[in-house]
Amino acid sequence: MIKEPRFWSSTSIGAVPIGQEIGVTSIQLATAFSVIANGGQLMKPYIIEEVRDKQGEVIKKSSPVLIRKVISLDTAARLNKILTGAVEEGTGKLAKMPGFSGPGKTGTAQKLEPNGAYSHNKFIASFIVSLINQF
Repeated sequence: MIKEPRFWSSTSIGAVPIGQEIGVTSIQLATAFSVIANGGQLMKPYIIEEVRDKQGEVIKKSSPVLIRKVISLDTAARLNKILTGAVEEGTGKLAKMPGFSGPGKTGTAQKLEPNGAYSHNKFIASFIVSLINQF
């Protein structure tokens, strides 16, 4: 979610590139982050893999659907390596699990004050990780 440039303020040109004045939903964030795990391919997101009836029979099944390639395999591999460092030795160390590795990314959003200014002491923190079983 981002304002059209015609509605930007005088500070938007510097704020937008560092993630201010924008917003994403959880599914948008997971979809974007999954591009790294999928070798640069953007896949259509789904939350429910399958639906079963009372007898346990599958009545609906979701399957991966490629939307398009958005970054090269090389770029995805480089991002994977860089962001795995966040989990292995960086700000996401608490997400590290024995037998798993993978990329992670922190996020910190400043909350808005009632006057519309960004707070210097109220934040929303987030972390996304894509752990891969190493066994």
